[in-house]
Amino acid sequence: MASLLREASAYLKNKGIIRYHHEARDFLCHAAGLEAGDLFRDPAALIPEDRASEFRYYIRKRGTRLPFQYLTGYQGFWSCDVRVNPSVLIPRPETEILVEEALRFSGRMGEPKIIDLGTGSGNIALALALELRDAQVFAIDINHDAVCMAAFNAARYQVESRIHFICADLFSAIDPKCYGAYFNMVVSNPPYVSEEEFDNLQPEIRHHEPRKALLAGRKGLDVYHRLIPSAAEILGAGGVLAMEIGRGQEEAVSRILRETGWRILHLREDYSGLPRVIVAERG
Repeated sequence: MASLLREASAYLKNKGIIRYHHEARDFLCHAAGLEAGDLFRDPAALIPEDRASEFRYYIRKRGTRLPFQYLTGYQGFWSCDVRVNPSVLIPRPETEILVEEALRFSGRMGEPKIIDLGTGSGNIALALALELRDAQVFAIDINHDAVCMAAFNAARYQVESRIHFICADLFSAIDPKCYGAYFNMVVSNPPYVSEEEFDNLQPEIRHHEPRKALLAGRKGLDVYHRLIPSAAEILGAGGVLAMEIGRGQEEAVSRILRETGWRILHLREDYSGLPRVIVAERG
């Protein structure tokens, strides 16, 4: 195993992979069904040739800058292993902050009715359903394949009865006349990458993750201009909107909120000290 790891680490390093040794180790564990500690206890041990071939396949594909998570098929998020493929964004640790804020403000809602807009893999909806046993979550995405992936993840954790999956553009499938004041909260990690930022993203993101789930116009604000006023029609007075935002977008998004009658409740920073989540209340 040690020689396999050395060979793979050198290959990934040559391909520009920053965490080349860690990824080689994780790929070997995934292919061979081992824990990381097994590699340290007996580094000279051999693994079956079919497992070694699978490991080499992962390394070659990773060398093309295909994301690690798309190769293994899973990404850890909250307390879950979320199934992912190239039809959905890979969940990021920063988005757990959005879940934390949603949970914090849901405490005053009794049996909350929550919309997860742009659900993707369903990671946010899944985390909320697992933490809020009395909640009903409506997971919406314009991408049918993403909705199917989210439904798969909900079924794995047996919360599919409390998550309702909808394929639609924003809130187009929800009639405000029927649902006005029915929903308590909208949670969203929308596309917010500007065209300029997109050109500077890592190859893993730029070439492999779904562009429509990332790009949001020249300034990265296009979806907020649609989402925020639409959410005001869906939520009744006192309803809460919690959104993830991109670098440097706090002022622009705050302005859109104020201009459409929202009262900003909280602005939460991420682990790097950048404003990442904004929470507002319907007036």
